[in-house]
Parts: sequence; structure tokens; C-alpha cells
Amino acid sequence: MKRRKYMLALLDVVLISLAYYLSLYLRFDGKIAPMYLKVFKSHIVIITSIKIFIFYLFKLYKSLWRFASIDEMIDIVLASIVANAVVIAYMTMVEANLPRSIYFMVPIMDIAFIGGSRFSYRALKRIESDIPKGKEGCKNVLIVGAGAAGAMVIKEFRNHNRLNSRPVAIVD
Repeated sequence: MKRRKYMLALLDVVLISLAYYLSLYLRFDGKIAPMYLKVFKSHIVIITSIKIFIFYLFKLYKSLWRFASIDEMIDIVLASIVANAVVIAYMTMVEANLPRSIYFMVPIMDIAFIGGSRFSYRALKRIESDIPKGKEGCKNVLIVGAGAAGAMVIKEFRNHNRLNSRPVAIVD
């Protein structure tokens, strides 16, 4: 479990750096001005550290991402907004200038990259669970109740192949 958290944090380090570099690249149409590249290189470690710390405070490394939902995405959006506000405050305090447009582009990329990485994990697990794994002796199951509880039961059957059951119909 700890290994997964470290891997997730390491992935976030790469994605945060990529968000800043890609924002600069897009802002300057592929020809990043040397003065902004210098600012980027000299502050990216601190910026990334700030963001990882704030993501940790928002508990983005605690949840099981194979069950990621809208709540986790909201946490990512809030964490990204707070982290970017703190980074803007830091950059203002140290008088390190980047174009203002970067501060609008980076949060969008943070949300897309970090949220996308979490939901990609969930999508891969979902695809993996949908691939039949020798279900010759699998029982067909009728779910009674099409509400939230019925949906939860279907998710459980899909996520746990060891139950050896496949929901085929719902009655409400």
C-alpha cells in the first residue's frame, strides 16, 4: 500500500512538471523564451514540493483509486486550486515572473493530468474485470431492486470475480 502511494506521488511529480512545461510550450507556440525557461527550471522543484504537500493534505494519496468517483474528482479540483493559489503566492513573494496565462493553464492541466491518471487506473481495472477469466461455471444472477442498492450489488459482482456470479437482469 505504501509503495502505491509513493508511486502515485512520483507520478504526480512528473505530471506537475509536465503541466508547467506544456503550459509554457503552448503559451509560446513551442519557442519558450529563455528567461521563462530559467524561471521554470529554478523553481520547479519548490513548486512541485508545494503541490505534493497540499495534495497530501487533501488526502489524495489515501483513497483507493479503483473506486474513484465524483467525490475524488472534486477533491482533485479543490486541491489543485488551493495548490496553484499557494504557488502563485510563492512566485509573487520571490518575485519570479511567469506569464499570467500560465497560472490559468496549469490548474486545468493539473486537473486533467492528475484526475486523468486516477480515472485511467479505475478504467483499466474495470476493463480487466470485464475480461472473462474462465467463467464457465459462472452463475447468472437476477438483481431485485434497480435503485442505488442494486447498482452497488452489480458493482460488487463486477469487481469481485471470486463471487463467480454474473448479473444478467434487474427487476424493480
